[in-house]
Amino acid sequence: MTSNRLLITAMVVENRPVREVAATYGVSASWLYELLARYRREGDAVFDPRSRRPASNPNATPVEVVDLIVRLR
Repeated sequence: MTSNRLLITAMVVENRPVREVAATYGVSASWLYELLARYRREGDAVFDPRSRRPASNPNATPVEVVDLIVRLR
């Protein structure tokens, strides 16, 4: 797995085209465009691990139902 830092360095510091970097490191160009946009938006924070946890769970029990169950117990 190629590190994000290596990919960003190739595109930003070495000024290599996205398609060339994608072919060299075996990643998709769309991923590189997304990574580059995040780097421009967030700076070095793009290198920190990101949570893979979903923002919400559509199957979660509603808070009102949980409160009712707790009161009934």
